[in-house]
Amino acid sequence: MFNLLKSDLCRIVRMPAFWALTLLVVAVLTSSAWFLDYLASPEFAQSVEASLEENEAASSGGEASAQEASENPDEVEPLNEKTMVSITHMWANTFLDGGMLGIIGSLLAAIFLLADFKNGFIKTLPMDRWGRWRYFGEKTLFVGLLQAYVLALCAATSYLAFYGFGFTYEHADPLGDVALWLLCAWLYVSALALIVAWITWLLRSEAVSSLAALLISGGIFGALLLQLISYFSNAVGFLAGIPQWLPISARIDLRLGGSALLDPSVYESFAAVPVWTHEVIVCGLFVLVSCVVIFGLCRKRDIA
Repeated sequence: MFNLLKSDLCRIVRMPAFWALTLLVVAVLTSSAWFLDYLASPEFAQSVEASLEENEAASSGGEASAQEASENPDEVEPLNEKTMVSITHMWANTFLDGGMLGIIGSLLAAIFLLADFKNGFIKTLPMDRWGRWRYFGEKTLFVGLLQAYVLALCAATSYLAFYGFGFTYEHADPLGDVALWLLCAWLYVSALALIVAWITWLLRSEAVSSLAALLISGGIFGALLLQLISYFSNAVGFLAGIPQWLPISARIDLRLGGSALLDPSVYESFAAVPVWTHEVIVCGLFVLVSCVVIFGLCRKRDIA
């Protein structure tokens, strides 16, 4: 298994898609920091004020005032501050809540898993009973490692980008809270990536796998499911208890940052435990379900 894992690590760093998605993450997160920096600049405030004055101006005096403001941008007070709640709160809003972390990791995993069938690599491996167990076990571990890489990339890039643009934080998260948030975030995105993985293995379609990465790991499917449950729970009462057992509830908790993970859970079935325990139980449950599907159905499917 570990020889196969080393082989996969060597193979993926040679894939153009790996570096393309890595550069995409760096570009998007750096651009996000630059855009927020621009929104917090006097130039942006001046442009907004000048635009309002031009729209309201009915005389040449108004135009002169707008021109004067444009010539003195430093005298205009910025509309936004360059201060965020905390680093984990920034991470949640920058790459987790929007779904970028889940989409990039799941899409990269799906591309790599399909490559084994497209290039015939899987036919070079011993695929007897124990060979299949080793193969799918290693790939399950590999998906988790891949999500850890993407999470580390997103966290490091966003931290350096916002630091470089001069952003500060209202609260300094303790190192333990940061580590706990990263662990819960990794477990969350790994649970979603494994769902995409077994869909990829069962259907072996690039289009379906890409769509699954977008809808499931991007949180779109979870959000739609929450809306449907909320709508029908008025007629079917027991549906109201389902959302707390879905991965989307874990993402909602992570939005609040690392310090909130130590607070009591707001969900009825988890009222006596802290939020991080809810995260571990729910995401761990979906990891377990995915492993059952992988080793129960995917392992027995034809490898052709």
